[in-house]
Amino acid sequence: MSIYPGGRPSGLIYKFDIAAIDLPIPAELTDRKDQQEWSSYCDCLSPGQRIRKFGQALDEFHALLDKTPDPMKLPEEEQAVVYSKWMAASILNVSLGSLQFETEKTYRDPRFIKSDIDKGLFCLNDFLKSVNSPDLQKWEDRRTRHNEITDKEILPLLNKFSNWSAKKPSKGSVPGM
Repeated sequence: MSIYPGGRPSGLIYKFDIAAIDLPIPAELTDRKDQQEWSSYCDCLSPGQRIRKFGQALDEFHALLDKTPDPMKLPEEEQAVVYSKWMAASILNVSLGSLQFETEKTYRDPRFIKSDIDKGLFCLNDFLKSVNSPDLQKWEDRRTRHNEITDKEILPLLNKFSNWSAKKPSKGSVPGM
């Protein structure tokens, strides 16, 4: 599988060539190779593109969680999509590290920050405040929604798919062999 529809286009040498491709947030990121390919794609995006994609990934992830209180009750294919949207957001969060200015609050109060994405949202909101972004309210709403997610909702899903590609049988192989 590839994050690029129809496979990665040939002849892409420069970062700006890759950044010009507006890929959708992947619905299939359970394989490590696809995660690495998504990470490489995100690294080519400008900071503004990364912020927009991060918001899009979070919105899609939150929309999927809004459909059910327990994602583990979904069919496995839908669980994989929820996990993939979380993974896409997580990878984008890491790629935004250069915009995440630490504050005393993020260092001193571990109860305040529940996850890497939560920390990324807090730092990104601080950054957007500092540049007087008109999108600040949307980001504060995303952070509020993300704070509503509990470990009970998402951790079982993350644990299930964290080593999924290693457990998933390859095409043509016999399970259990």
